[in-house]
Amino acid sequence: MADKKAAELVGKLKKEELLDLVRMWMHAYPELEKDVELRLGDGKDEVKLAGELITKHFTSAKGSYGFITASRSHEAFSGIYQVLEHAKALADQGEYERAVKLGLKVLGRAVDSLQFMDDSNGEVSTAASLTMNQLTRCAEEADDSTAGTLLTLILKEARLKRYNGWSDFRIELLRVSLPVMRGEKKRHEKVEKALDDAAEAARQTSYPDYELEQLELLRACILDEAEGKEAGNAFRQERIRMSIRTSCWSSLPTTWIGKSGTMPRR
Repeated sequence: MADKKAAELVGKLKKEELLDLVRMWMHAYPELEKDVELRLGDGKDEVKLAGELITKHFTSAKGSYGFITASRSHEAFSGIYQVLEHAKALADQGEYERAVKLGLKVLGRAVDSLQFMDDSNGEVSTAASLTMNQLTRCAEEADDSTAGTLLTLILKEARLKRYNGWSDFRIELLRVSLPVMRGEKKRHEKVEKALDDAAEAARQTSYPDYELEQLELLRACILDEAEGKEAGNAFRQERIRMSIRTSCWSSLPTTWIGKSGTMPRR
């Protein structure tokens, strides 16, 4: 009701009065300036403007110690949600490359915020989920000439060190890359290489098992498309058997294992 009344009042303003009102708001709320530039700009420096908008909201929500408390986390993410709204509008217009670039900017900055924000309220997960949905939509709807560019953008982001230690975000990015392979052998190879790089990064961590397992499942999805469901399922079954053997072997007491690394005969 209040929104309708405000819209009616604004509708009565003359052009100069409306401009004066916007200028006053932009002076009172500096972050609004970046939002206006992003929404009404011609697309030039769009990603840079999105980053500046996100930064302004982060900065305004930080306390004296440069930390964002849980109670101000939603406020801090206002810029992120504004950029996601703009990215959705671009996707609605078929501007999938621009939408993906903004989505990747949002995801990266959201993950970075974990270094200086109490995320007890789950803002990062919420923003990441919205972003992945938008990225998936773009990956599925983009034409084939654009799909290759989207794949390059997504894989480049997935390789960044910011996702070391935050494997779920990297895995979901790699999952988003699957719809843009479109049966192209070279694209399959690019995704396979990205999976190899992610696996190597995982092995440098203390607990790599979960991430490695998820990466193997993504490899099976590639086989589904490249060689058919039968090949993908055979790969899954083999990995399950290997996992069971490894699990059983590692659970045996070391005294049961001979010097050669084999089970002693009775």
